[in-house]
Amino acid sequence: MLEESAFIEQTFRGCAAGSKLDCDAFFRLIRPLFARVAGRISRQYSAEADIDDIVQEVSMRIAADASGFALKLPSDKALSYFSVVAANAARDWFRAKGAKKRGRDMTTNLNEDTFCPDGERLSSQEKSLLLDQIVRCLPEPSREKAIFQLYFQQGYSAREIAAIPALVLTTKGVESLILRLTRQLREKLSPTEGFGFGKASSR
Repeated sequence: MLEESAFIEQTFRGCAAGSKLDCDAFFRLIRPLFARVAGRISRQYSAEADIDDIVQEVSMRIAADASGFALKLPSDKALSYFSVVAANAARDWFRAKGAKKRGRDMTTNLNEDTFCPDGERLSSQEKSLLLDQIVRCLPEPSREKAIFQLYFQQGYSAREIAAIPALVLTTKGVESLILRLTRQLREKLSPTEGFGFGKASSR
């Protein structure tokens, strides 16, 4: 195991220095590790069909900044280091995927259907500003505000949020809270209440 880790470290440092042969050797050697980590993370999300996509994402992330990863790579701990890198990249991949889905479905409805009754569509910048306006309407500090930001702005799933011990909520509890918050915010931020895109709160 130590010899394998040392050889992986050696080939990666060669790859980071610009050796194509070392890059080919490194990604060939490390792929089984990435696949194991991707499999473990994907099972947590019940999405084992995504393993190959995750492995590719991890590999691309490392290839894009090999010199940066090489600077952080501790000596004699290459396997542990790349296991952590792969796990973080896999979780990021699922969060981005979840955020994209919610952006298409739930978040778009919250932003646009509430504030643009005539069917007008907001730009990405306008959506971001509107979400900031919504967040300001939530009490601070509060569990509701934390959950809203985790779900709508950072792309966490209800399951991931429920796994945070300090929140003391089940997955269904998180989902119910999000639905309740959505209804309340739709009412509070409706144009008839003096809120809306481009308007400052009068309260």
